[in-house]
Amino acid sequence: MASNVKQRTIAETTSEFYGVDLDEMKSPDQHRRVVWPRNVCMYLAADLKIKKSEIGRFWNRDRTIVYNALKKVGGEIETDKSKLNEVRKIVSLLKKRL
Repeated sequence: MASNVKQRTIAETTSEFYGVDLDEMKSPDQHRRVVWPRNVCMYLAADLKIKKSEIGRFWNRDRTIVYNALKKVGGEIETDKSKLNEVRKIVSLLKKRL
């Protein structure tokens, strides 16, 4: 499956999970309710071994933003069990779609 299709599936699944419109997630909006789901998408894409440059292109972000998103989500799921559970639920949903 092409990385763009995988990322689209990740984005749609995460968008539905958090109740945030996909177009809003792809926008430059910096509100927490948009940034966290977007960062989770980047984290999950990287976890599927999609290149960071491809992740950045999909989200119209530079590599620094992608690296920061990966670091942020990785740190949050290590320290916050509710965030970890959210990511696990999304991964479970993705297993049915990918």
